[in-house]
Parts: sequence; structure tokens; C-alpha cells
Amino acid sequence: LAWEFEEKIDIIVPLTMGISLPPLGVSMDTGVSIKTHGMHADVSASSMRVQAVGTFLGTRLDFAPRTANVPTAISFSFDRATMDIAAGESLTLELPGFSGDEKTELIMDGKYAATWIETKQHLKIDAVKPIFRNVYTEILLPLSFGLKLPMLGILNNHLGRLAVISAAAAGPVSHLPIENVTTVGAFSSTSLRYLPASAENQAQISFEFTPHMDLSPGDIVTLMLPGFFYKCAVQVQGCNLINGTIQGRVEFSSPRYSLQHLTWNANREELSLTVARGV
Repeated sequence: LAWEFEEKIDIIVPLTMGISLPPLGVSMDTGVSIKTHGMHADVSASSMRVQAVGTFLGTRLDFAPRTANVPTAISFSFDRATMDIAAGESLTLELPGFSGDEKTELIMDGKYAATWIETKQHLKIDAVKPIFRNVYTEILLPLSFGLKLPMLGILNNHLGRLAVISAAAAGPVSHLPIENVTTVGAFSSTSLRYLPASAENQAQISFEFTPHMDLSPGDIVTLMLPGFFYKCAVQVQGCNLINGTIQGRVEFSSPRYSLQHLTWNANREELSLTVARGV
């Protein structure tokens, strides 16, 4: 069997062979070449035209405030990109579960134009000025943009879905999971009740919450209770505040959690409880 002279040959290396692209992607000057040592002629290594593939290294995503289902400022940064992103090109953050009004705004003194696409849950960042390869870059979306964190926060099961893509001509990037994402927990079914329900009087306080993240031994859950105050009961011995705090106990146990230690901080008007057992 021999191939005919000047016959175009199209070879497909199957996915099952397991050959992977380089960690830094493939650039036009990556050094890919072709050669042969044949019966009729030799060909020294000759460069090939390649499909460029870019990537981002050291990607991070952070939020302020870190509160579920409220508007947040977003910081997306990367240590370097392996390709240039020209003015007019873009990168897009895939942010499933985020929500906001569809809009476009110039951000960071006009260096970028941010567009939220609600139907896709994509944040598209157009480069007004070039983003050069091998340069640390941070893009800040202001709180005023109004983009909300997911209703139930950002937990470990989100991490592979939060990603960056880019159609940069020098090296497109398709669904690259963001490496470091700040996780954000959430509570639902929260309620607070008192008995007796009488202003300025001591009360038994009951509160409920459902955590949408695991709680571990030593974790502290804090209730901010503005206006609440501590009054020493006459029948209680040794109930003076120490450094503005007093300790108590609560007995709660479930198949998942045990919550036992209570601390009231009079200066901060906060009630904290410590997880004794979690799974």
C-alpha cells in the first residue's frame, strides 16, 4: 500500500488513544512540525499550521459581600493568559445560579464593558483595551452592577460549573473551570420566636435555620440581635458579664449535628453557638 503523490491525507487520532493538549495550550509558534524518512525522499521537520488553543492560569473568583441571594461585587483574576485578548475581543464567565437584570456597563475606568446575559447566566467582559499574555489581570465588577449570588450560595458542587471561556483569535478557551472560587454558604427556613413576647422583659428565645452547607465541630453560628440586651436574673448566682460576655448551654441534637455552647456578647449584641458534632 502506498499513498499517491500529492494526495491529501486526513488522519484522525481517536480520543481513546489518550493524547492530551499541552497544559499551556497551543500557540501559532508552539513548534508543532511534521517530518518523514521515506524510501523516495526525506523531509526535515517542517512547521505546520495549527489550531490555536489558549488558557488562563491561576484563575480566582471572589465576592463582597459573601452573602447568598444579594447583590455582590465580583473579582475575577488570573495570574496570566497564554494568549493576547485583542481590543474588541472578550472573555465570558459562566455563572450558573447568579441572577440580575440584563445590562451593559463600562467598568474599571472604561477598560472593560460588562454585559450580563440572564438567559444564559453569562457575564461577558469585552476588552476595550488589549489584555496581554503573561500579565496578572484582575477584573472588578462593582456592587452597583446588581449581580446577585445564587439563592443557596456557592458550594463545592458548583465549583466545576463556574468557568471562563474566550473566543480570542490568538487562542480560544472553551469552558475552563475557575481554579479558586470562594465558597458561600446559605441558611433557609430561618425564624426567631420569644416566650413571653413582651418588650424589655427576659424571654426564652427560639430560633430555627436550615444550613445549605456542612457544619463541622468548632464552627460558630452567630445571630446578630440589635437592641437585645442582657439582664441578670435575681435567682441566678454568678451571672455578671465577664469581658462583656456570658456563657450558656443549649441542648440540640440531630442525626447530623450537636449544638451545645452558647455565648452572648453584650457589646456586639450577638448570640453565638458552637457546633459540637457535625457530619
